[in-house]
Amino acid sequence: MAQALGLKDEALDTFSQALAITPDHFQAKESLKQLQLVDEDVYSSIERLKKLIHFCPDLAQPYRDLAFCYAELGEYGLAQESYQKALKLDIGTEPEEKPITPLPSLKDLPPLVFSDDDVFIFSSLFKGKEGVFARQWVDEKGRKGFSPVSRSLNMEDIKNHLDGKETLGLYLLSDEDQTHLAIIDVDIDQKALLEYAKDEETTTKLHHLTHQDAVRIASVCDVLKIPVLLEDSGYKGRHLWFFFANPLPAKLARIFLKFITERAGEPGGGIHWEIFPNCDKVKGKRFGPLIKLPLGIHKRTNRRCFLLDRESNPLPEQMTALSRIGHITQQTLEEILLTYTVKPKAAPLKTKESPLVESLLSGCKVINYLVNKAKETHYLNNSERLTLLYTLGHLGDDGKEYLHKVISNCINYDYDYTEKQIKKMKSCPISCPRIKEKHEDIAMELGCNCYFNLPPRGYPSPVLHALKQPKTWPFQSLSKDTATQDNKTIPEGINANLKRYIELRTQLGGIEKNIQRIEEEMSSYFDKAETDSVTTEYGLLERRRKAGDKFEWVIKL
Repeated sequence: MAQALGLKDEALDTFSQALAITPDHFQAKESLKQLQLVDEDVYSSIERLKKLIHFCPDLAQPYRDLAFCYAELGEYGLAQESYQKALKLDIGTEPEEKPITPLPSLKDLPPLVFSDDDVFIFSSLFKGKEGVFARQWVDEKGRKGFSPVSRSLNMEDIKNHLDGKETLGLYLLSDEDQTHLAIIDVDIDQKALLEYAKDEETTTKLHHLTHQDAVRIASVCDVLKIPVLLEDSGYKGRHLWFFFANPLPAKLARIFLKFITERAGEPGGGIHWEIFPNCDKVKGKRFGPLIKLPLGIHKRTNRRCFLLDRESNPLPEQMTALSRIGHITQQTLEEILLTYTVKPKAAPLKTKESPLVESLLSGCKVINYLVNKAKETHYLNNSERLTLLYTLGHLGDDGKEYLHKVISNCINYDYDYTEKQIKKMKSCPISCPRIKEKHEDIAMELGCNCYFNLPPRGYPSPVLHALKQPKTWPFQSLSKDTATQDNKTIPEGINANLKRYIELRTQLGGIEKNIQRIEEEMSSYFDKAETDSVTTEYGLLERRRKAGDKFEWVIKL
């Protein structure tokens, strides 16, 4: 009953008592697995997770949740320890009775022969940015990467790719930021790959997990009758290929792929998923997202990248599978998204928002940004939804009604789940410092620096924007000149100095975080290109490993 009512602490205590009496109580264990134990209160979440782990030490998910909580607190050592435990449990519980047979190497299969018709079929399917494609290279030190070729891909290039003479990549986005293709990339995490590089058995299990994840995603497509092709990427995992009848805006293609992956659940331990295109627009003179073409030879492993069936076996007729693959129309895609986002239980909404909601949106740039993001991209992550919940949700019935309206724009909106979150909402709204911490990039870009006359024992929160009207203001405001605290006069100018100090600290944190993000993005590019150096307009950029996962970046002019 406690579980049905959403009382997670009471349910956890009751199930724990049952397991203390009967350690093998099946129903209690299964029910414990269904509890959502993580919320805004990180410390309470950690205590719940530890209690669950005590009674169910063989579950991987609570260790992953615990790693997230520790990371939120900056306890990265404990976070890494929990993550490694989850990874080992995921791998350790992998069924052994039906192992997936690894793909045969290139030397174990007769060479494929491609006709001119095959080349034409391939060229008609794989279309990218006009006037440029990419060629994989290997230098004398064994380093590998892709370099752009400033001309259009022709039939001879494709023939050389299929024959294994060279390996080519495609830049997905046109000059109008549209794409003919979309790909979900399922890979082994780089950290897991490095950690288990010398453990052949574990590495094989990780490869099996990538295929299982790819099949899980493909099963979602089967249910929705979406045509998809599964490919061995040749090194770390699988690619799932989607073909559009006509070029689509990259933003719409990305919304579609996010919808598919969310319905497929979470990646397995040690596995990550990435969608391509991985951006909505190409900025400046960049070429945009790059993907390696299928059916070629991966230069790192010297293995052909075959199209696969669901059992991980190469399809007997590779080009026949390509020629018969269905194309997704924009109408079909939009109908799928619309079908799974419209919820009949949603109550009729007002055309004009209440004064409280309007005051909040006009006062807080971050909240207004998140509302517009939901309308424009049809997607909000969990952290963004919680921020809206703990602001709009505290504006009475009007705010809760508007919260439903905003979240209903998202592709994975569920009326019952949103209503459940509202009912479980704590009595205190989220603070401005917490919002800056959770959405640092947004806050810094928009200029999150509101000033409030705080009520006694109060704290800054966007909700105060809605409570500025005299009739709704529940506290006695403090004047900037006469404010006192514990009968001590606040020194003149301290408020202004403190405000500026907080702004500078926020900017510093944002700059450091942006540097870290850029380094991670560059490192991800180097990993995917399988190289440690690349030529740029500023010189030769090299990545050098320091200690563990740390890198230093060197530019040679």
